[in-house]
Amino acid sequence: MVDAEYIYREDLDGFRLGGEDALTFDKPTPWRISTSGRLAVLTTAQVSSLVDRVSPEGRFTTQVTWSTARALAELGCAEYRDADGVVRPNDGDDGVRGPQNAAFRTALGEAVAALAASRERQA
Repeated sequence: MVDAEYIYREDLDGFRLGGEDALTFDKPTPWRISTSGRLAVLTTAQVSSLVDRVSPEGRFTTQVTWSTARALAELGCAEYRDADGVVRPNDGDDGVRGPQNAAFRTALGEAVAALAASRERQA
């Protein structure tokens, strides 16, 4: 995963360590998931949703299922917003009235989408 650049570590100054340096660094710094690593774990439907099924303002279209939006939210690539634009923890479905909040792509989701689109153009 380090060699594929899906994960990385930073030293105490925030410098991104690569390869063997990341594996042998002996200070207590966390491993982080890179944008490439996030893209690698997404399903085809999740990638399509981030790239092609989002409006110009970042709201997911009706083509995105609730399960896909929820999974993207759990990965930090989406968030739910109420009618006033306030970020909410979920879609607000109470089992009676249905979803009250809409799913939007986050900045991280936009970065993953841009990477996916650039890789698609290269293929």
